[in-house]
Amino acid sequence: MARRGRPPKVAFAPVNDTIEDDIAPLNAPHPSVPRAASAKRSLSVIYRPGEMDRPSVKWNGVTFKANIAVELDPDNEEHYITQLMPKVFVGPHGEAQTKHRNCDVFMGDLARNNPSFEVDGKRARKKINTRTVPPPGAEWEERHEGIISYSDQLDSGATA
Repeated sequence: MARRGRPPKVAFAPVNDTIEDDIAPLNAPHPSVPRAASAKRSLSVIYRPGEMDRPSVKWNGVTFKANIAVELDPDNEEHYITQLMPKVFVGPHGEAQTKHRNCDVFMGDLARNNPSFEVDGKRARKKINTRTVPPPGAEWEERHEGIISYSDQLDSGATA
């Protein structure tokens, strides 16, 4: 069974001449100061369905019910999804090469760009369709014929 989520964090000591010097900062006592209430790290995500959407959605094992807040914690590795993300490298001749690598992405970050979800009171804008429908035959004008004949010229020039 494949493990979901991001890999565990591993602390590495800086490389010095002696091992004791490397381990000493890691073994130092941590102050037991509780986190302040304002240092909230979890995100409140609310599923806002559209007119034809389902009343609940299951995403990466987390069930989102319509208009009910779900807390997503960045420290919880189950709230991460592995996705292919583009990485740009400089090639041997100085050119930019794009390679896709598996990266763990937080679900809260993905929900910010989805108009069906509201993250901490903010919702992404919906895309507006700007495409036009061609007019019916009775409303067809001469300017449409010019567009078609011009595109036909381009097509015949490409095949020649």
